[in-house]
Amino acid sequence: MLEAMLATDDYTHYSIDEHPVRSARGEVWPAPGGPILISADRRYLWRQLKTCFGVADPDPDAPLEDKLRVRAGVMADWFAAHPDRDALKRDLESAGLAWADIRHAGDVLAAPSVAGRDTVVEVTDGDGEKRSVARMPYRFSDAASGPVRGVPEPGEHTDAILRDWTRRTDRPARTD
Repeated sequence: MLEAMLATDDYTHYSIDEHPVRSARGEVWPAPGGPILISADRRYLWRQLKTCFGVADPDPDAPLEDKLRVRAGVMADWFAAHPDRDALKRDLESAGLAWADIRHAGDVLAAPSVAGRDTVVEVTDGDGEKRSVARMPYRFSDAASGPVRGVPEPGEHTDAILRDWTRRTDRPARTD
């Protein structure tokens, strides 16, 4: 699991190359068609909206805390003012802002790309009931992967483990 985490972590390669890591900031905003993630801190987002779309600061002389609160409202209004999600995405892209759709896990699981890969498989629990689980993502050309059954019941393997453990502790110690 440790190797899988390192192989799939977005920042491991930075550490390998001894490259400085920048925080991947982002914030979810209400938008037409559902929430959207904007991968930018608020200061950069404000600067881009101001520069590219003329979004105005309603009270530039306000105390900082008030100014930040009001700007957040202005940005939320800017998102909401778009007639549809496609128009919002076009504007975000023209401003050089990275965005991502926020999708419910159920929608992701129903996507054809997920269903076609047998990502969700059915297993049988110890009580004989069937249930669906997410299969591990690793595939090997000459090996089957995935769960064969559900999670063992508490104590289900205790006898076998104790027999194996007893067998191992009864062996004479190696002297080489």
